[in-house]
Amino acid sequence: MVMPLQIKACPCRCQLTNWVRSLSSSLAKQDILNPLEKTVIAFDPDIPLAQQVLVFESEEALPKSYFWKLDDINRKSGFVKLADLKSGHYTLKISDFGEHAAHQVQFEVRGLSKESGPNHSAL
Repeated sequence: MVMPLQIKACPCRCQLTNWVRSLSSSLAKQDILNPLEKTVIAFDPDIPLAQQVLVFESEEALPKSYFWKLDDINRKSGFVKLADLKSGHYTLKISDFGEHAAHQVQFEVRGLSKESGPNHSAL
């Protein structure tokens, strides 16, 4: 159901800004399709580590006002190389500039040494 937009004059622009932000968040489908919640990602020893990539995928293309966050670190791209991760648990979010998380999933990386490679936070 489509609701008509009614914008009222507001002495405090922050209320209008918050209303527009919540409206845009609710209209955009920003569900994460890859990785899925509680996915286990394992290193494949038969493929060179530099070629193993985890691609982030959302239901729709992210608007310019949204971005990927991996463990609260902003990502410029929609992927991460496994070489940049360590074994462990991660949280991936789609966030807006107001730090509102539209959707988030948790996943686990296995098969890499806990000391291997630089951490993604260094990127």
